[in-house]
Amino acid sequence: MLKFKNETGHCKVPQHFPENPRLGRWVQNQCQQCRFYTEGKHSSITEERINILKAVGFVWRITRTRPTDLLNGNTST
Repeated sequence: MLKFKNETGHCKVPQHFPENPRLGRWVQNQCQQCRFYTEGKHSSITEERINILKAVGFVWRITRTRPTDLLNGNTST
């Protein structure tokens, strides 16, 4: 994750990431486990890991950028 961030400047790893499929699956799993954790379901993620991932800028949900967002200068998603 940190290597990806250092190379790209962000933590928005695509779910299907051809350059590193394992990283894409790992990110997907972290998001799923965090969702389970916040819903009070059994989860393998800890609050400590959530805080570490937040600290490095982990993106928990990526939404598609709409053309109107680009026209309005909103590229934060």
